[in-house]
Amino acid sequence: VTPNIQFVGGLHLRPARPLPPYLQKFVNGPGKNGFVYVALGSLLQFSHFDRSVTDAFVQALSRLSYAVIWKVDVKVDVPDSILTGQWFPQEDLLGHPNCKLFITHGGIHSAMEAVYYAIPVVTMPGFSDQFQNTKLMEERGMGIRVLSDDMTGNNLYNAIQEVLNNIKYKNTLLRMSSHLHSLPYSTIDRAVHWVEYVAHNQGTLGLTPRAANYSLTRLLSLDIYLMLIGICVGLIVLTLLLIWCIRRCCCVKKKTSGSNPSCGRNGI
Repeated sequence: VTPNIQFVGGLHLRPARPLPPYLQKFVNGPGKNGFVYVALGSLLQFSHFDRSVTDAFVQALSRLSYAVIWKVDVKVDVPDSILTGQWFPQEDLLGHPNCKLFITHGGIHSAMEAVYYAIPVVTMPGFSDQFQNTKLMEERGMGIRVLSDDMTGNNLYNAIQEVLNNIKYKNTLLRMSSHLHSLPYSTIDRAVHWVEYVAHNQGTLGLTPRAANYSLTRLLSLDIYLMLIGICVGLIVLTLLLIWCIRRCCCVKKKTSGSNPSCGRNGI
C-alpha cells in the first residue's frame, strides 16, 4: 500500500476485565475444568439458520465435560452445564484463564480476539467475509471449520473434541498471540501517532503519492493502451494494403501476358 495508508487493525483489543459475579460464579463453580464460549457475533444469529443447526449445537454442547456459555437468540432446552443468554462480555470471557475454546462465526473482530487471547476455535461461517476468514483460520492451524450445510451433532462434537484435545491448536494460537503482543507499539498508539502527524502537518504532504492527483486516463495508462491499439490496427491495415497491392500487381502482369484471364473477371 502507499505510505498515506496505515493499518490499525485491532483497535478494539484490550486486556480482559473481571467478569460479572454471576459469570464468575458459573465458570469457577465446583467440578468446572474450564468453559467453552459460543457466539456468532452481533449480526449473525442462530435464528438465521435452520432449526437443525441449533439442534446440532444442543446435542454437541450437552455432551461436553466443560461448562458452556452460549450466546443464542432462540429458545433451547439445555442442561445446567450450559448458560444461555443474548449478550455476554465476549472479550472478558475470552481473556479469562479458564476459557478453553471459542465457537465463532469467524468475523474479523472475533478472529483477532481469538489470536489476542490465544483461544483455539471451531468456526461456522454465515455470510460475507466469514467464509474466507474461517478458511484462513483453519489453514493456519487456529482450529476447525464446520459449514452449516454439514452441521450435525456428531460433526460438531468431533470438531470440538479434536481442537480441545490436540495441543497443536493451542500452541499455534500462543505463538500467534506472542507475535501480536510483541509489537513495539499498540494499534491505538499507532492510530494516535498518525492522527497527530496529520494534524500537526496539516495534511499528508510527503506521504501522498503523486498518482493520487492523476486523471483516470493517466492513472490507468489508457493513453498508452490506445496508442498501442492504434499502432496494431495501423500495422494490420498496412499489411492488408500491401497484400492487396502485391496481388493486384501480379494479376495485372498476368493479364497483360494473357496467362490468367480470371484476374480481369474478378476485378483484381
